[in-house]
Amino acid sequence: MLPFRAFIHEPNDLLTISNGVTTVTIGLEDFWELEPDYTLPPGVRGVNYEARTGPGVAPIYHLRQEGGAVAKGQFPNPEYEAYIDKVLVYLHWLVARESPFYQVDDLAQAKIICLQQISLYFDRLANEDPDMARWTKVERETWEMQYQQALACKADPEALTPLLDALVLDSEEGETREDLADSILANRRVFEVKIGQTLKQKRLLTHQVDLAQSLEELRTLLTSLGLEV
Repeated sequence: MLPFRAFIHEPNDLLTISNGVTTVTIGLEDFWELEPDYTLPPGVRGVNYEARTGPGVAPIYHLRQEGGAVAKGQFPNPEYEAYIDKVLVYLHWLVARESPFYQVDDLAQAKIICLQQISLYFDRLANEDPDMARWTKVERETWEMQYQQALACKADPEALTPLLDALVLDSEEGETREDLADSILANRRVFEVKIGQTLKQKRLLTHQVDLAQSLEELRTLLTSLGLEV
């Protein structure tokens, strides 16, 4: 660990970044995944940017140029300071990349697990939905039957609708079978819009899983849903 702020780019393209408490070592190819705009100045092979402090100690900012020459840079450098401030971001990325995805490291298997987790997520959302919580499982299982009988009632006043007949409130409530049918049809339209929006969100997530090229993409997707990976 380096006990001072530093951004060091070795000529072998290994980078060491420290905020004085946490130090990360990362290869240039990996660093480019996080910081795609990072480049060295023209003709420069490496950087020593070290905010050393203490009695008799001065900060170091050297650019290692081709041919072994060294040039001093102006201290502080906002670009390198910004990278140093993100050292924990780089650390978490490296840890996540090395960690298996639900104990698997095969992308195809990880996608299957990811889709299962997404399905469970939407099942849990449905169970926690206050609009759904008021209905029992048995009641929800009759919704299609209610809908079909409501359609029949509106199409033919003489249609047989035993379930609707049983559901109509007592006469003193002033409800008729036609009133109940209207209510069922109105609720159905609201439900179709709501479930359509939910299914669209699930389809988008499923599409993202299909397109994912790495375990890290899958991990980011589940993390965005508040799921632990």
